[in-house]
Amino acid sequence: MDEHYTPAPVDGKIQLKPYPVYAIQCIPKHQATRGLFSHDLLTAGGDRYITIWEASRTEEDETYVHPKQQLGPHTGWVKDLASYECASSNNSSDESYMLFSIGCNCIEAWTCVNNEYNHACKLQIGSSVEMGSTLSSDLLCLSTYTNQQYESYLIAGGVDGRLHRWKLPSSIEQANRERSFVNAGATAAHDGRVNGVVICKALNMVASIGNDGCINCRQIRDLQFEEWEVSSLDLNVEEDLEDLTDVTSSSIKANALCIVLEEANRAVIAIGTSCGTVCFVNIIKEYDYLKTTLLGGITIPIQTKNGDGGIIIHTMSSFRSHESGTIVVGHSNGLSVLRVDLK
Repeated sequence: MDEHYTPAPVDGKIQLKPYPVYAIQCIPKHQATRGLFSHDLLTAGGDRYITIWEASRTEEDETYVHPKQQLGPHTGWVKDLASYECASSNNSSDESYMLFSIGCNCIEAWTCVNNEYNHACKLQIGSSVEMGSTLSSDLLCLSTYTNQQYESYLIAGGVDGRLHRWKLPSSIEQANRERSFVNAGATAAHDGRVNGVVICKALNMVASIGNDGCINCRQIRDLQFEEWEVSSLDLNVEEDLEDLTDVTSSSIKANALCIVLEEANRAVIAIGTSCGTVCFVNIIKEYDYLKTTLLGGITIPIQTKNGDGGIIIHTMSSFRSHESGTIVVGHSNGLSVLRVDLK
């Protein structure tokens, strides 16, 4: 990649292209630069860039949201984003994060110190003849987690049906010094592509969903990745969600996941589908058993430009509180905001 990641502005403004949004991420802003937003809002998609947004006030005292920076270009569509907070040993007052983005068959890693973004390195998956994976196999989804030993990991899912894992640096200085991360294994996850992966801290698990319609949950353990205990939830997206939509089950695909609520031994997961419906699944942990209940769904009430109503959900991000949640949904027609009661 070039040293300069933001395209040259036209008349002082970044020019955005009308491509679908495939990924959404929020990173807390440095205290001194928060302004109207307490977080940097990042979106990414078919234009091959990450766009970082900021807010300002107009003369009429209205809020105006506009792009302030772009990171890229990537080798292809940016299908997902993930981030985690890490240390900055040089200055304890710095707020430091690492950001990860998918560009087709590789992951770009970025450092973020006090909301200044810089490219760190590129990650690629290894080949596997058994899983039909080559170095050109696309990746589709990302998530990060930190274990009880304060070690952080990146997990990626792709078209080969596997989950891949890397151990992440403990500080920005280590990331800049080593410019590569330790591959921490891969494991078979789904029959077909992996479309979404999320971390549920309340249940200490990694949840993934694929084209096979299954939701698989892995208990996070201090073991080799492939030795983690796997539970498949008693729910099949294609079959169980047909009653919530007017679409036949064979046409329903689960494209995205996000955690809407977490509390002791319970979580609510939102599933974004290819038919424009967001469905909610309640998960309760009873000893070593995961009990699941389908809570219902909300269909995005938007028609496409040609009037066929074919909304496809690509990504979701949630803002959670104890009894309610707000979900930002990126789909084939733009962005929508859903508010849900989780009592």
